[in-house]
Amino acid sequence: MENEIAIQDANSEMAELDKILDDALADSYVPQLVQAKIVHATASFSIEGMPDMSSITGIVLSAKRQRVFFPKFANQDMGKKLLALSDKRPYCSSANCVKGDLAEIDAESVAGEVRSAVDMIRAKLAQGGLICKLCPFAKFGSVTDFGLSGRGQICNELRRLLFWKPDVKLPMIVTLPPTSIREWDGYMSSLDFAKRTANKVFTEISLVPVETGSMKYATARLEYKSDINQDILRLMLAPMVIDGVEKSFIKAMIDLFQNKPMEIEDYLGAETNGNQDNPDKF
Repeated sequence: MENEIAIQDANSEMAELDKILDDALADSYVPQLVQAKIVHATASFSIEGMPDMSSITGIVLSAKRQRVFFPKFANQDMGKKLLALSDKRPYCSSANCVKGDLAEIDAESVAGEVRSAVDMIRAKLAQGGLICKLCPFAKFGSVTDFGLSGRGQICNELRRLLFWKPDVKLPMIVTLPPTSIREWDGYMSSLDFAKRTANKVFTEISLVPVETGSMKYATARLEYKSDINQDILRLMLAPMVIDGVEKSFIKAMIDLFQNKPMEIEDYLGAETNGNQDNPDKF
């Protein structure tokens, strides 16, 4: 009995210490979602501050179908100049794969080949009226407009996931490349068939190396591991404060995810149809 009381007292003291330490750093930073980038050359996830991993297991809290267009040229110097005009944002992106949103580009500040490239891009986007299914850049083979070879689309359809390992404080963003879309859609359909949802189960995402001719890349495999339990649900509902507003953990993280625009860091890990020898290189 005395041992049980001692253990309870020790647990209580540790809980109090944890709260003091957490409060000491409260509101000292703005939470940021961590990027889990896919390194195609090694078929691994690269997460800042952690060793590379060939697989991750956790919960898909939220997910989006997205399209994103960066002007990636065979002439990489040209691509970098155009990327600088958009402050490393996509020239056009879609949060629903239906209608695109244009970035503000200061084309008046450039001339010569760069201006010609911007004009070409604008003209092509105008042809489709920013409707994804009508856009020339969403068609297979559109990479050739940028001096690249192959049948790839220069505007990529992606699956962007808010992925959470409960042993880690903040979730991460995992952007699945076009080569993994069928796997993701099939996995989600199988969960539907089993009357489960991705944000109520543990999912393992593993990366498998693929080699097609001179192109090497990784594709994702998804596997159901188990249902989540009540302890995980309580963690999801635990209150947290962001910018002075208290929300449940899950609500706060989904809001961050929904409001975070696609950036070049998301795209580099998911892009596979550009540089055939090094798909991670812009």
